Amino acid sequence: DECRSSKCLDLRSLTKNLYEMPNRKGQNSLQFSFVTKLANTVDDDYPIYDSEVAKIFNFRPPYTYKTMDERLTIYLEFYDNLKNYYHELLNGNACETVFACFHERYPDDDYSRIPRLKILDFFFWSAGKINGDKAI
Repeated sequence: DECRSSKCLDLRSLTKNLYEMPNRKGQNSLQFSFVTKLANTVDDDYPIYDSEVAKIFNFRPPYTYKTMDERLTIYLEFYDNLKNYYHELLNGNACETVFACFHERYPDDDYSRIPRLKILDFFFWSAGKINGDKAI
C-alpha cells in the first residue's frame, strides 16, 4: 500500500520484505512472480513475470541452492530485460496485429481502456500456456 504513491517501485526490497514472512509451511520463499503481480496492480507499467512468460523467453529460474540474493539478482536481470523488451514493442509497430486482434475479439468499450502493456502480458502468458515448453 505504501507503494501506491510511488512512481518507482523497488522490486528488490519488496521481494526481500516478502521473503522475511514465512509461508504456511513456516518457510521463507522467494515469491518474485507474486511481487511483479503486486507491482502491476499499483502501476501497469510493470509487466507480470511468471513461469508461462519465462517459457517464451527460455528463462530458467535460478537453482534453489543459490542464495536468495543471487536468485533475486538473476530474476531482476531477466525482469529488466523483459520490461525493456515490452517497451520496445510498445514504441514500435510490431504488435499492432496483436492489439487489433485483441480489440476485434473484445470490441466492448470497456476493453479499449485496457493498457497495451496488459495486453502484452496476456499475449505472452497465453503463448507460454499454449506452447508449453516450446520457446518462440
